Amino acid sequence: MSDTGANETYAWITLLQQEDKIAITMPILVAPRLSTSLVMTYNPRGLTPYYCLLDAKGIVQSRGPVGMGDWPTLEHEWQSTSGSKRLSRLNQYW
Repeated sequence: MSDTGANETYAWITLLQQEDKIAITMPILVAPRLSTSLVMTYNPRGLTPYYCLLDAKGIVQSRGPVGMGDWPTLEHEWQSTSGSKRLSRLNQYW
């Protein structure tokens, strides 16, 4: 999720892809802070960077500052599985 506008988000994603060679293969929700309450709903303390893991029904499974809470476990799971297994693990949440 990006809390800036669509143009800023697009520029940031383009930069990640071109300079850092990061492949963005998942949709990114654009939710500018000034026009939606989504960020405050899922991240009421306004911490960044922040993660929010939703399941297929949109129910929050885990959230918090990156590096804290369930983040280390999620990161370990993603890094310890192959690409196809990682995708199937992520699909359980969608």
